[in-house]
Amino acid sequence: MPKSFSEQERKIIKQSMIDIGASLMKMKSIKQITVDEITKGANISKGSFYSFYNSREELFWDIIKLEEQQLIDEIITIANQELDTKTKIRQIFYDVFLRKNWLIYYLPESDIQYIARKLPLELLEADRERSFELNKTMLSLCNLDESQENMEFLITTIQMLRLTETNSIHQTEQNKKRVQHILAETIVDYLCGEKSF
Repeated sequence: MPKSFSEQERKIIKQSMIDIGASLMKMKSIKQITVDEITKGANISKGSFYSFYNSREELFWDIIKLEEQQLIDEIITIANQELDTKTKIRQIFYDVFLRKNWLIYYLPESDIQYIARKLPLELLEADRERSFELNKTMLSLCNLDESQENMEFLITTIQMLRLTETNSIHQTEQNKKRVQHILAETIVDYLCGEKSF
């Protein structure tokens, strides 16, 4: 039977599991990460882990969603600045989407799909609705058209930028940066109505 923890202990332990899980997710495939590694790092028993999460995939999803919220908070901070639309969008792409320390850039799509397959359907549905609203909010804050087409374009764009960071094709860091710069500038111009395809 897992030990019961005070609210303060639960908060500290949960944050420890999130920190340890995030660190492990940057080092290896999520399929290789064990509950034992997480509980050892958090100094709790394996049974105690399940008083916090039903599965390790739920912990991974929590980590991804917490980071996503940090990313969104940064986007909102930039979008609320007194800047012209193009400068806001450019700053969002360079300071947020192309910053390398985001966990999401370490995770291959296969890991994200694996986690999603293991989660309850209602959790995924709630997340889809939330993502839709967040993309709409980002477009609105940047004074951009909130059409379905623009939202789908934004989602695809972010996925493409992730792909440039996580793909396994041999490339120099300089070439990767050049490709990301060209993509970002083209996307900024497109969203601002300066380019059409």
